[in-house]
Amino acid sequence: MSQRLTNILGYLTLFAVLAAIWVLFGEDPTLNQGARGEATFENLDASINEASEIRLTQEGLTTTLKRVEGYWVVSERNDFVAQGDKVRAFLRGLARSKRREPKTASNDRFDLIGLGDKALNVSVLDASENTLAELKMGSRNENRVSGRSLTYIYKEGDTRSWLVSELAAASADPAWWLDNTFAFIDESRVRSFKINDLAFTRAGSDATYEIIDADGSVILPRTTPNTAIGVITTLAFTDVERLANPISEPVSSGEIKTDDGLTLTFNIFESGGASWMQVNASYNDRDRNNGPAGILEGAPENGEAEAQRIRDRVNGWLFRLEDSAASLLKRPSADYLPEVANTESTTPDTAENPDTSS
Repeated sequence: MSQRLTNILGYLTLFAVLAAIWVLFGEDPTLNQGARGEATFENLDASINEASEIRLTQEGLTTTLKRVEGYWVVSERNDFVAQGDKVRAFLRGLARSKRREPKTASNDRFDLIGLGDKALNVSVLDASENTLAELKMGSRNENRVSGRSLTYIYKEGDTRSWLVSELAAASADPAWWLDNTFAFIDESRVRSFKINDLAFTRAGSDATYEIIDADGSVILPRTTPNTAIGVITTLAFTDVERLANPISEPVSSGEIKTDDGLTLTFNIFESGGASWMQVNASYNDRDRNNGPAGILEGAPENGEAEAQRIRDRVNGWLFRLEDSAASLLKRPSADYLPEVANTESTTPDTAENPDTSS
């Protein structure tokens, strides 16, 4: 047998063996097999701090997170600030992730573990748009007691999907990443609250709110406004929108004043079946001086700086509220006012019932 024929038969045998491996195991032996305990992304821990952009897509949703001047922002929400802890936890998880178990190599079975059409597609890039990590995230199981998680993933270059550790939760919904809690002020600083045509006041943080009537008389409310005030002092929202011009007439308006000169004003708008709040802040040194004598607990040393800090966060934005929170700020005045007693006289009319006594 000639050397040439021997070589040809040898190559054919090799191809037959490779094909048999593919048929039996569904794997391409030219790709990365991976092993248990290996880093999911080799050497990513050395470059993860260079991450400058994260792109996420899933079922028609897209989120682009970018690092701007040391902060992470959400591009799809006009660069509103993202929750830095959330972003850092996700990047840290990618760098620390380990392969735990090899899973299916068949695309036909990817749907069973969330890696089919419903997979979350993730790309992490540096400032030069070089890809640091790229993967599909599928179903995940998180143990809230231990803080550990296991996630099905697939990345190009692997022969199969893997169950990996350490990955933090993520989403392609831009609202999911927003820094959506503002602790404006401690509620104990509030001394007066106005909502539409009702004005509440109290003498101190331990005192009960009272309603000041139009003629200056004091009325004890049937329902305390504390929960409504809390919606404003600690703003929790589900989404944001840039506000160029008022979208409609507000359905509710009001303000909060503190003894130390801070005023928070708010308007509630309705749009697209949701309630949106507009907030503003101002400071008046005269109001501070007219407050109670002595040190005011929780009052900042520089009241104007506090007001400016709040304005920097809220000006130009509308904040979408949960329906339950919005309902507290749209509550009818009658809910706060005590029930009016029936004062009609039950004495018979003397004209119709003349006195017949002698």
